[in-house]
This record gives sequence, C-alpha cells and structure tokens, in this order.
Amino acid sequence: MPRRQQILILALGAMGLLFAADFAFRRLFEQPRDARRNENLALQGRLAKATEQLDAAAQAAQRLEELEQRSLPRDLQLAHSRYQSWLLTLAEQTGLKNASVNANAPNGRGTIRSLIFSLRGRGTLAQVTDFLFQFYRAGHLQKIQSLTLTPSPSSRLIELGFTIEGLSLQGATRADSLTELPSQRLASAELADYQPILRRDLFTAGGRELQARQIMLTAITYDAQGNLEAWFRQRASGTSQLVSAGETLPNSLFEVHVLKITDAAVQLDVDGSTGILKLGQSLDQVLPK
Repeated sequence: MPRRQQILILALGAMGLLFAADFAFRRLFEQPRDARRNENLALQGRLAKATEQLDAAAQAAQRLEELEQRSLPRDLQLAHSRYQSWLLTLAEQTGLKNASVNANAPNGRGTIRSLIFSLRGRGTLAQVTDFLFQFYRAGHLQKIQSLTLTPSPSSRLIELGFTIEGLSLQGATRADSLTELPSQRLASAELADYQPILRRDLFTAGGRELQARQIMLTAITYDAQGNLEAWFRQRASGTSQLVSAGETLPNSLFEVHVLKITDAAVQLDVDGSTGILKLGQSLDQVLPK
C-alpha cells in the first residue's frame, strides 16, 4: 500500500477518533451538565415562586388577624345590637337631634357577615363634621355606603341620612364587644384641623360673600374703663354683637378676630387675611377673595 494512502487512512482514523471523543464528551459531560444547570434554574424559579407565595400568605394571614381584631363581635346578634347602640350614642354625643338608627336583619351566612344600618337625624354642619370625625376615628370594620345632606330652608340645621355597613368576621377575637382600637384613616387626628369645612358652608343660601354682607360694623363706643368696643349687626336677625380688641366675633362661617379698634375703623383678621373695616361697611369688604 502506497505511503500516501497509509497517511490518509491514519488521518481519517484520527478524525474518527476525534469525532467519537467529541460525541462522547458531549453526551457524557456537557449534556448532563446542561441538564443539571437547567434543572437548577427551574428549581430556583419554583423556589422563588414558592417563597413569594409564602410571603403573600403570611401577609394575608397578618392582614386577616388585623381585620379580626377590628371586626364587629363574631356573635351576629350581639354585633347587631352593640353596633346599633354605638351609632346612636355617637349621634347623641355629637349633638345630632332626633337621631334614629335602624338595621336590616343580620345575615349569618359565610365567614364575612355584612350588617346594614340606616341613621337619620338633624344637626348643624359643625355637628355633622364632628360625627364624621368620630366615626372615621373609630377602628371598627365599617364604612359609609351613602350620605344624604339636605339643608333646612327655615334653619341652619341639616337633615341627614346615612347608610352604613359593618362587618362581622367569624374569626373575630371578640364574641360580644366592639373593638377599642383607633383607626388610621384620618389625615389628621385633631378635630380642629377640619374646622375650615365650617367656614366654607356650601349649604348657606347665597354663599359666604352674601352672608358676609349681612354682618355690618355699626358703631364704635367706649366701655366704663375707656376701652374701645365694636358693634357688629346681623342684618337678617337684627341682633348686635359687642366685641373688644383681642376677641373673636362669634360666627360659624368665618373665623373673625378683632385685632385693633380705632375711633372710626376696626382691624380684623378674617380666615387668616388682615383688613380694615370702616364704620358702615359690611364684612365682605375684608373677606379673602
């Protein structure tokens, strides 16, 4: 056999061995390695998903525990009576007149039981604001589904109607009493921070400016000690109010502080805006625009 043929045969044999070795390497090492790598990635993905699900379950369990602490009593009849009594007491404490609370028959089905109450009464805007403040400060599982406010044409009282939903959970921590936990839903924990609502009375006929025109500086006099006093007259009622420097003019729509009194004018702070009111002028002259 010629030498060239021998060399070719040897070269072909060597190439065959290389291909066989490469095939064996891929089959015996690389493929198992890649399979293990893919399996590890899949296991890591399943582990991450399982961890996420466990975290979500733990958060849900914690949230459920918090809700159970705020739930109405788990005894449905007691939940009905205790919460109805609480609503009525709250209405009376905030000064609402002719308050009444009615409730639908409690529904005992399921783990979450809904109780619907209707509250009606009459009150000033200040009393309604106080009621809403106290309601949302309480930590019960409750919400106002609807609210109707109807101003009375003959007085400053407002006819009001609430539809309120309370929830009783079967896993509630209390069987016969309401929670005493406070709520965190309010933007401020101070009722005073909600007083601007009263000075922007949307139910007053004609609005604030027309009402301000009803308050006029009619006189400036001296008291027995020689101190100046200002007389403000309510045109609608015909009544007059006497105010000294440093005092506040009684009014539910405006926050009026008397800063200084001279023989012919009064310096006022009205809702944070300072102005001079002369004799014969009405309060709208210094009302913030």
